[in-house]
Amino acid sequence: MRISVVLPDNINTASRASKEIQTLKKEGHTINLIYMPPAYAYEDMRNPNVSRYVRIRLLSRGLPKSTFFWAVKFLEFLIQTFFSLIRQRPDVVLCHDLLPLIPCFLYSKLFFKKLVYDSHEIHREILSPLKPKKFWDAAETYIINHSNITFITDHHRLNYMVEKAGVHADKITTLYNYPYLGELRSAGKKLSDLSYSKQKVVYTGIIMPGRYIDDVVRSIPYWQPDSDFYLIGDGGSEYINELKEIASGLGVSERIHFVGAVKWDELVDFIDESAVAFAFYKDNCLNNYYCSPNKLYEALSSGTPVIGTKNPMIVEVLDKLDFGVCLDFKTINPKAIGEAVNLTILKNYSKDHRLKVKKQLIDNYSWESQEHQFLDVFNQAAK
Repeated sequence: MRISVVLPDNINTASRASKEIQTLKKEGHTINLIYMPPAYAYEDMRNPNVSRYVRIRLLSRGLPKSTFFWAVKFLEFLIQTFFSLIRQRPDVVLCHDLLPLIPCFLYSKLFFKKLVYDSHEIHREILSPLKPKKFWDAAETYIINHSNITFITDHHRLNYMVEKAGVHADKITTLYNYPYLGELRSAGKKLSDLSYSKQKVVYTGIIMPGRYIDDVVRSIPYWQPDSDFYLIGDGGSEYINELKEIASGLGVSERIHFVGAVKWDELVDFIDESAVAFAFYKDNCLNNYYCSPNKLYEALSSGTPVIGTKNPMIVEVLDKLDFGVCLDFKTINPKAIGEAVNLTILKNYSKDHRLKVKKQLIDNYSWESQEHQFLDVFNQAAK
């Protein structure tokens, strides 16, 4: 089959889309990609499993930020995406996230093709949902119920979509954000190549407000002096500069390292057995509360214990593996983070325990453990 993956993001760091593409390619499908990376994304690689790339380049992207101009930008995005699909003529459209869902649905209905939707979030419960909200809520529910299948990241979000959003239970299924362990490869370097600090404390993912990163920076003075902080990922320059200013004001600039983005299939090896990783999300909306972060599973796959917040999925996983700690939303602050970092390092998980965690990841929390389910559901929807 010809499959067009539509992704409003950068394929270089979109591990979920990349894993799906890898699996579908192994089945012999031809994969084309329509994508629109954020303005700050880097562009130094191509996914070898993609046959053809179409990058959406909005002429209106430089227009001022306002409701009116956002509508202009979205209209251009809709038109470009729709006509890109017409040119590719896929048998199946695999749409990632809500933004491109309408043009994907229009194409599938007009040309009698299949639509598979991968919803990364509960979009109606994010902090800034698309406007007008009632229109987008109704549109998403209608499209899910009139498409072939929708994947969502975990059972908490699935239950919400069925019980609160009016989605038919037979139209939606879980596809967890587990790492594709069989496809991981050496990054060719380690964090130890970047500095001589003994203990490496890491954050991976988008560097953005709302994830306590600034509080982590403020917690560095409470850490043991041989511990450094490494931020791995893309982010807006304004927030990154703010973090640098905080570090400078606290006199810890030499202990904070902005590594940049690392390819998703090299990340686990790159951070292998670091001292601590973070999986922090604020309880400021239902979508964030029910987060199911890649960074949680990626850190655990590397044999790195995690300090997380008390989100249901994070608590479930860390409690089962006994490999980290969760901080309460109401009491999290720089001092509490610093104490958690020191206690986690002092616990000094044994090599045997780290290997046990990695084994449990392979059996229960790896992409391989659900790959056949993904293919079965996808192929059934595509018939």
